[in-house]
Amino acid sequence: MIGPALSPSSDTASSWDQVTVEEFSRLAEVPDTGVHLCRGRLAARQAPQEPFRGFETCTPDELPEGFSFGFWATLALVDMPRYLAYLAGRFESLGGTIDLHPVGSLAEAAREAPLVANCAGVGARDLVPDPLVRAVWGQQVIVENPGLDTFS
Repeated sequence: MIGPALSPSSDTASSWDQVTVEEFSRLAEVPDTGVHLCRGRLAARQAPQEPFRGFETCTPDELPEGFSFGFWATLALVDMPRYLAYLAGRFESLGGTIDLHPVGSLAEAAREAPLVANCAGVGARDLVPDPLVRAVWGQQVIVENPGLDTFS
């Protein structure tokens, strides 16, 4: 799920998030990206300090029990294996090559290549190393969709 940022609008990450949301919304129109748009409800136990712009606030009867704030949003949902295959295909079509080579540290990766994209996710904990790295969001479970067309 892409967006919205939960950081203050003055935070640099907020502007990065806006660009990301716009790009993934565009990618939802491109075949074979693994990206599609879906409407759903996001709820929180307390309202954010700043209002979210562009989203429809839930009415009290639309909120799950125990939640005091929520909004409806149309967000990009990404099938990561398909999206990564799409990115790899784009990269290779432009003349890039992908070499798979296990490394034990970022320093080792930097010795192997002039440019490194660290996409290790929670594996970065050991790669960096930094024991404080923890998973925040990510792929949890893949199941067949029984026909749901919203998220909550």
